[in-house]
Amino acid sequence: MTRQLPTPRRLPGLRRFALLLAVLTAVGVVLPGAAARAADPPLVPFSLTLAPTRLVVPATGKPSTQIITLTNNGASMVPVNALRYDFTQAPDGAIQFVPASPRSAASWLTVTPTTFVLAPGQRQQIRVRIAIPPRPDPGEHQVGLVFSVPSGKTDDNVAINRGVGTQLLISVPGPVVHGTALTGLTVPRFVDGRSAQLTASIHNTGTVHRDYLAAAPLYASVQGAQVTFPDFTVLRGATRIIGSRAQLPLICVCRVTVTTDDGTGHPTSLSRRFIVFPLRAAIGMLLLTIALSVLLRRRRIRRRRRTNEQLERTRQAGYEQAREELAAKAP
Repeated sequence: MTRQLPTPRRLPGLRRFALLLAVLTAVGVVLPGAAARAADPPLVPFSLTLAPTRLVVPATGKPSTQIITLTNNGASMVPVNALRYDFTQAPDGAIQFVPASPRSAASWLTVTPTTFVLAPGQRQQIRVRIAIPPRPDPGEHQVGLVFSVPSGKTDDNVAINRGVGTQLLISVPGPVVHGTALTGLTVPRFVDGRSAQLTASIHNTGTVHRDYLAAAPLYASVQGAQVTFPDFTVLRGATRIIGSRAQLPLICVCRVTVTTDDGTGHPTSLSRRFIVFPLRAAIGMLLLTIALSVLLRRRRIRRRRRTNEQLERTRQAGYEQAREELAAKAP
């Protein structure tokens, strides 16, 4: 005889248990680990970070080894290629890779490893050995080390390689020249408002980079108030254009002066004059004054008209009364 298995109809508690199990699983009571993982922020497909983002190697005259750490913070396994590039600095501070540079240090580097694969969450230390050749030009030489990830197979029409990079500024023993020159200062000739954009241009005439940081910033003076520019770096032979916003008086013929030193301790500055006047506010006040004047004039005209009408009614009433009195006295 075949034995029939129990069904949910015959076991009403089974359906209730299944429903309770589903609810408990949804709120994370039965599977707290799954709920905790769901609360974590999702990993992005690609995220590479490296440290440091800039290496400044002092002049020792001896071979040295630097360590760069690359970390895969993404959700995918990535193949990485270490590539050396010459670069220059654009006026806005952006790094521009070029085929060749007169101060290139690309041939001075030995990178280990040059190719590797990073799993999600994995770190890789890259050893960079620097060997300066005989009789190089004194001063600072530079090279960019880029860790590139090939785009791989894609159905898109455009394939984009991704990567991160670091700058290496390598000093060569010998005479060091520090030099910077203020080559421009731009400010509007007329300012209608309480703030204005100041733009300064600085050229590095020395043989090493120059950092304008919190300890030694670039600043401007406007009517006795100091305006500090954001931190920036000017590489050897580069020109940087940097801007800052200045708060201004309501009305003035202002003078702005940007001051720095020429790299040898001697101050250098550039000055410009400009006019600050609240033109839009003045026009608004003028229009408001005209509108009020027109309104008051119309009110005076209406008041005079009402007064004249009242006088006319009074005169007419007096005339009628006098005529009635004369008519009453007549025989």
